[in-house]
Amino acid sequence: MIVGDWLYFIYSSDHFFIFLLPSSLHLLHLVFVHLLLLFLDLVLYSIVILHLHCLLYLPSVCIILSIPLLVAFC
Repeated sequence: MIVGDWLYFIYSSDHFFIFLLPSSLHLLHLVFVHLLLLFLDLVLYSIVILHLHCLLYLPSVCIILSIPLLVAFC
């Protein structure tokens, strides 16, 4: 919905954001945020895949390695 020179934009894929931007900056900001979200998704998916792989083959090492990760997120 466009109101004057301002553009309201809702982005939803796995994420939900509402932007209030000047219409001239909208496209640049949209591309930047989209690339940032893709990068963060790839990082999270790779951490999960590595963690599952580690649990399957080296459970004792994986538990030791996941302690700092748990401390960081808690």
